[in-house]
Amino acid sequence: LESRGAGLLNRIYATLYIELRDSFKKEMVAQTGAETFSVILRDDPNNMEGRLSKTFEKVEEQYDLLPLISAGVFLNP
Repeated sequence: LESRGAGLLNRIYATLYIELRDSFKKEMVAQTGAETFSVILRDDPNNMEGRLSKTFEKVEEQYDLLPLISAGVFLNP
């Protein structure tokens, strides 16, 4: 990423946000920090990780696996 500049990183973040929004149409999606996104679920969280994995794979493939995206899933009791 250093050799390609901040513009590429910003495009990756924008793409990730769009894919998250498209994958979680009924949920609230927001960029909550420079490198952090949040999804607030309104329905059953059981498939959250599967949906996230598919979303991340789409973005990684679009940028030739340049970004490696990971997530932490936290459930509010």
